[in-house]
Parts: sequence; C-alpha cells; structure tokens
Amino acid sequence: GLARQYKVAPWSARHFELMEASFKLLARLGNDWLFVPVLSNTELGNRKDSPIKWTRKADGSLRFDYAALDRYLDLAVKHWGKPRVISFVIAHGNPVAASEVEVFDEATGKFVTLDLGVDHMEDTPVVAAEHKKIWKAFAASLHAHMKAKGLGESMYWGYTWDASANRDFVKFLAGVAPEVYWTRGAHYAGVDKVYKAVTQTYGFRGDALMNGRGWRHKDLWLVNSRRGWFGCFVGCAGVDTPFMFRYWPEQALTFGHRGIGRIGADYWGIWRDGCEVLNMAKTRGRTKGTVGYAINALIHPGPDGAESTARAEALLEGIQQTEARIFLEQALEAKRLPAPLAKRVTDLLRRRVRATRAIVSSSMSTQYDYCWQGWQKRSRALYRLAAEVANRPPAKDGK
Repeated sequence: GLARQYKVAPWSARHFELMEASFKLLARLGNDWLFVPVLSNTELGNRKDSPIKWTRKADGSLRFDYAALDRYLDLAVKHWGKPRVISFVIAHGNPVAASEVEVFDEATGKFVTLDLGVDHMEDTPVVAAEHKKIWKAFAASLHAHMKAKGLGESMYWGYTWDASANRDFVKFLAGVAPEVYWTRGAHYAGVDKVYKAVTQTYGFRGDALMNGRGWRHKDLWLVNSRRGWFGCFVGCAGVDTPFMFRYWPEQALTFGHRGIGRIGADYWGIWRDGCEVLNMAKTRGRTKGTVGYAINALIHPGPDGAESTARAEALLEGIQQTEARIFLEQALEAKRLPAPLAKRVTDLLRRRVRATRAIVSSSMSTQYDYCWQGWQKRSRALYRLAAEVANRPPAKDGK
C-alpha cells in the first residue's frame, strides 16, 4: 500500500524513506510483529517483488541477496527493538494460490518465474525431491542469516489462514530449521505444536468476570480483527468508531488473549483493487478468496509518509489503560497488597468489565452509549488506583 500510494518502486531507497514514518507510529503502539513477503502475490499486496532477491547462478545453484531484507529488518529493530515475530510468508493464506518467486537467471540475463512446488490444498501432499532441494537451500540460508543478525528467535514461517500448511512441507522445514515455528490468522484454529504465533477470531469465551488475564500466556495467542459474531464479543472492525479501538486491547486480555493482531497499518488501496492471487476468479476449478482483513489501515497517508489518526490515538490510549490493568492484576496475583486495598482493586476491575462487556464490534449504538456513560471517570479511577498501588510498600502477611 505504501509504495503504491506514493508511486515509488517497492524496496527502493525512497520506499524505505517513506516507511520510516509508519515504523515510528507502529512503535508508539507497541507493534511486535513484522511480515516479510517471500512469495509473489501475497495478501500483503506485493506482486513479483520481495526484499529477498533470488539468483540462479551459471552453475545452476541459487544465491539469495538479503540487502533489502536487512534494511527492512534494521528499520524494525531501530524503532521497535527486536520484534517478537518476524513472519516470512512462504505459504499463502488461501491454499489455492501457487507458491512462486521471481528468479534472476545469470545464464540468460532475464527474470523467470520459479514454481516452488508446494500444493497447500494437499492434492499432492508430498513435496517433490527437486523442490525440497530448493527449499532446503533457501530455508538453511535464511535461518543462518537471521541467527547471524541476532534475530533467530524471532523467525517464523507463515502465513496461513484456516487451512494448515502442507503437512509434508511443514515436517520437511522442521528438519532444516527445527527452531522455527509457524504463524497464522484463523477463525477457530489456535496455538498448537506447529503454530506458535496466532491470531484467532472465534471459539473462546471469558469467564463471568472476564478476568482471563491474557498476559499469562507464553505463546503469542492474539485476537484477530473481526466483528463480534457467534456470541463472541471480542472484536474490532474497520467500520467501528475510534472508541472501539480504545476498548479492544483490554477486552482481549480479559478474555484470556495475549493481545490483538492481524491489523493493517498502511494497507491503503489493496482491498479496493485486491491482490492478483486473492480475487474471486477460479484456479484449477477452485475459488480464490479476497484479502481477509477487517481493519486495513490504522494510519493515514500524509504528504510525506504516514500520519496518525483518531483510531490510532484511541488504540494507544486503550493500550495504556490495559497496561495499568495488567499492573493491578499482577499485584493481586503476587499477593503483595493489604487485604483492604486488594479488595478495592478487585472491585474496580470488575466494575470496569461490567460497564463495558455489552459493547460489541459493528454495533454503533453500544459504542456511542459507552462514550456517554462515564468512561473518563472509569479511566481516572483506574490510573489513580494504579498509582496508589505503585507507591505503597509491599504488604506483609496480607496486612
């Protein structure tokens, strides 16, 4: 979206200059997830471009150029610190799409399209030996490069939707780089032994007090950006008011999730035109799908890069309030508060939930009602109590 918006070549010097503003804004929001398109025509909006350049040398072997990738990663580290997740997109969310990359052929001096031979519909579940040889060279090279940059623990493969990646392919890559897990954004599928960083839409519930305390989770189990359907009230969509963005982070944690994800930042124009590989045409008799983002953009195109928006600022306020809630919940769990103060903290957190639990994504009436029903008073009470807890010495024997 960024390169298209400003009419610059993808991964060019000017493209990276424009990225700077987006990365700065995402740093304010605590973003910890970076996508890297490896395949052509991913849902991220790239066509035949990628920050990783493939070359077929004269002797037939492959060489991988990471110069643009390194600049991209360095930009993320500069503004965010080391990302928790760097997801290399080697599988399309829609399994119909072909796994292809552009390769420069030294022998001919031309670019050719290389089919990497993975069918994620699993019509041919076993990946051919000739393709495994290519994948082994790439995966081993990239993994070694990421470890050399100190980012090996952040490396993941991705990025599937509801359907899992080809089982034979997943098993094979685990043999090449056993420390590298997978990412996905699904409706019902959650974290498992393969997928360790996940955004999930449905299939979870909070308890009566909605105090799931999602910060306890070791794995990165996030709420997917969607409308609140099927009895699940956790969600946020692009049609929602800024106030829903403010409420969403705390809502996610009270339902037991680690945070929120699958949110477009500067994903401008991609939904309107659609990715080439994700339109509604048919391939091999199968229907393709459109881009599955409920929120395409948090930030807005300014004259020289991205600028903040009301929804981004509301989300930032919501994250700050969620941090205050986490601080209080951790104080309760550590049993370091005097009993009367612990009761006040518990009562306040429960009151916050009761006041907001009926707010539903895409329901304008509940969101507007919340704006008029004491949100400033609740915020003030939350911060004041957090300050009181922070300034007290640890309790002794619950007194």
